[in-house]
Amino acid sequence: MKTLAPSVYHLLIRNRWPGNVRELENAVERAVLVAKGSEIVVTDLPESIREESTASTDFVIPPHRTLAEIEKMAILQTLRRTNWNKQEAAQILGLYRPTLYSKMKKHDIRDAGKAARTSSAAGSPTPAG
Repeated sequence: MKTLAPSVYHLLIRNRWPGNVRELENAVERAVLVAKGSEIVVTDLPESIREESTASTDFVIPPHRTLAEIEKMAILQTLRRTNWNKQEAAQILGLYRPTLYSKMKKHDIRDAGKAARTSSAAGSPTPAG
């Protein structure tokens, strides 16, 4: 029986798992096979998962910024990370969705996902009928 190191557990939870449960299952199975000891460590995970964790998922507080600027940056980064899914972004930020909308309005954050969908819909040909 193998156990997960805390760092592995946190890495697995933070990953977005675009391949859904199968990808998670494959990663854990691989780690179990590769692990040398009784504990699965980060290096036992597939490289793609390790690299994804070091990508821009961590929020770094820049120096010499106001709290309002930092809040706006955190909201924007989370919205981009969730592909402008407001419900998911609000959950990550620990906010209710209506609160996220009010903060977006306060910081003049416009929905880039909505703008992209609108422009692509406007440019698409309409079916002849």
